[in-house]
Amino acid sequence: MRSVRWCVAGIVIAHAACGGGSPAAPSERPQAGGGLPFVQTAYAITFSGDSVACGDVKNPQAGVSVAVRMTLRADATGWTAAHESESLTLRLEPGPAPPLPSGPFAIGLTGTVRGSAEDEGVLFDPNFSIPRNGTRITFADDSAVTGVIPSPQLSDFSQGAVNATVTFSRNGVASTCPSGVVHWSINRRQP
Repeated sequence: MRSVRWCVAGIVIAHAACGGGSPAAPSERPQAGGGLPFVQTAYAITFSGDSVACGDVKNPQAGVSVAVRMTLRADATGWTAAHESESLTLRLEPGPAPPLPSGPFAIGLTGTVRGSAEDEGVLFDPNFSIPRNGTRITFADDSAVTGVIPSPQLSDFSQGAVNATVTFSRNGVASTCPSGVVHWSINRRQP
């Protein structure tokens, strides 16, 4: 009986050494979406600038804040948020580790944004909302973004900055924000 056990053990070791072996453990398998904790559903995405830095202290103003609803979809390396009817897309992938004030478990993000979309307003809950403001945001193709998911174990809320110029416009008035002035945030939409 002992010789049978040694024989079986030898076969298992030889099989593993020759490239056989068992399938990778779940933690070793590649994860869809680059391992980021988003889910494939609708998210509210907000882009906000600074009126002074963007040259929007005038009358009338273009506005420097846009909120849109987009659906995130995963592929092998990250997530793409796409607007249903506008040209706006936001691509996010795992990025460099964020600075410590972001939290010890925070995940860094990198990516691009392109296209344009008009503000859709914000619905915080069924009893409170901010109406549409008529402002349109426009990005150059593949404008760089960076960001962070501060607490991936608790929430997939994320935020960051657009590292490219961004144009806001409304009723023929436009304001252009320099690189790093426009910030973005993503929250999962409530059903």
